[in-house]
Amino acid sequence: MAEKIDKSFYHLVKWEKELKKIKQQNLDRKLTLNQNLDFSSNDYLSLVHHSGIRKSLIQALKKNLPLSAGASRLIRGHTPWHEETESLFQKQVNRPSVLFFGSGYLANLGLISTLCQEAVIFSDQLNHASLIDGCRLSRRPSHIYPHKNLNKLEDLLKTEKQKNKVIITESLFSMDGDFAPLQELSELAIKYKSLLIVDEAHATGIYGPKGMGLCGSLKNKDHIISIHPCGKALSANGAFVAGPTFLREYLINKCRTFIYTTAPSPVSLFHIQCVLNTLIKEPKRKELLKKKSNFFRKKAGGFAFIGDSESVIVPIIVKNTNTALSMEKALQKKGYDVRAIRYPSVPKGKERLRICIHYNHTYKQLEQLIYHLKTLFN
Repeated sequence: MAEKIDKSFYHLVKWEKELKKIKQQNLDRKLTLNQNLDFSSNDYLSLVHHSGIRKSLIQALKKNLPLSAGASRLIRGHTPWHEETESLFQKQVNRPSVLFFGSGYLANLGLISTLCQEAVIFSDQLNHASLIDGCRLSRRPSHIYPHKNLNKLEDLLKTEKQKNKVIITESLFSMDGDFAPLQELSELAIKYKSLLIVDEAHATGIYGPKGMGLCGSLKNKDHIISIHPCGKALSANGAFVAGPTFLREYLINKCRTFIYTTAPSPVSLFHIQCVLNTLIKEPKRKELLKKKSNFFRKKAGGFAFIGDSESVIVPIIVKNTNTALSMEKALQKKGYDVRAIRYPSVPKGKERLRICIHYNHTYKQLEQLIYHLKTLFN
């Protein structure tokens, strides 16, 4: 039974009115349990139920793997599992400095607010909320340049008199499924003496050398800091920040979202070790995933796709929020967990079905989903 709101409490009344308005606009969010075929999660490499990883975790737990770090890493929460995992990732990403955070959101908030305190920020229009919030938390001037518009970005860089500049982008954009022009961004950063911060959330595990992100393909990386969240293709928790030699020690001393939080558990760190070692043993997993993504886009030609052909994120633009929700509901009834993405996650008029291709999808399942999509759009 719902609790009655005491009308004398202004904030409670205000929140109730706001919630009613959100529901009237069909923009309310709900937590749902869903057992349908997964076309919505970021488990691109299908590692969530990997039997080998599960077996390794069970064995480690039987050998008294600690369940919690028990403190921040600067107190007593730093363990051999933290050191081993950072070292393993550092070798794979091939950067001088790596530090692990409890989540991608914490990493982005902490990194940007710490490194940009005396900078002017240049942020892509479609950057993730955690990057945007990091810019806000830095309390520094921010220029939002149109999505991937290098000419506009250069105009802004050229006219900015502040010497300390930071460009921020995702490498694979989570909602549009397209890749940032990293080579050109890197060249602009060098030209205008800027730091380049790249969120590799949806690329880590799939793209670039050893699947460790698209920044790895760039020759000169001294001016680049990359964030590698583990909650997408790696199907784990936490995030690595990788960059030049000074970075790790500087963040340990200055970054509040690292200093003042309980360290991630050794269980989480050992899990990531298992995932990274699995990717080394099974390099063809990411290549087959890309083939299935290409197959889906080619077979489903004719829809209002956005994004790049190599992307495992396949957004299909629909007319409006109501259409997106009705299509989501129809697909759920058919047994497919496809989600509608609505405002404010995407701009009004660009509502979409966001389809995520996974390694374990069969070609038959992909064809069947295409059939149902065509039925809905006809």
